[in-house]
Amino acid sequence: MSERRRRRGKGGGRGRRTGKGFMDAALDAYVRHLALEKWREVLDRQEALEESLHEAVQASGHFAGCGPYQDIWERWWQDEVVAVQEIEGTSLFGCIEVAIQGALKEEIGTRQERGDAPLEDGLAYKMFIDRAMNRLFAEEAGSLEEL
Repeated sequence: MSERRRRRGKGGGRGRRTGKGFMDAALDAYVRHLALEKWREVLDRQEALEESLHEAVQASGHFAGCGPYQDIWERWWQDEVVAVQEIEGTSLFGCIEVAIQGALKEEIGTRQERGDAPLEDGLAYKMFIDRAMNRLFAEEAGSLEEL
């Protein structure tokens, strides 16, 4: 066995190289994306409608686009954002990210229990992945042209 093959291990370097696979990393990025969208919604409401932070947070806690999972999302929003956003030293974005992550994980579990289509088959998730892959390919194409 060559030195190079030995260093790479049994699989010849193929497969996972870190503890997370692509889909795990994509899900984490999707959570961050959704949290940023919701955070911007709160800030936009504050600015455009001259609402207090509390009013903007309350008004942004509706998730009609989540269909049968709406109650999950609204409960997480109430528990993780509305209930703690006024505590001194609390990061609004951090609270939103925790709520989004919890709601999304619970939705995934509920989908599995009900036998519903997985999140990965949803249009919003597919569009997010598509945009991210297009950006990645565009960046890589630019770096290849430099060579």
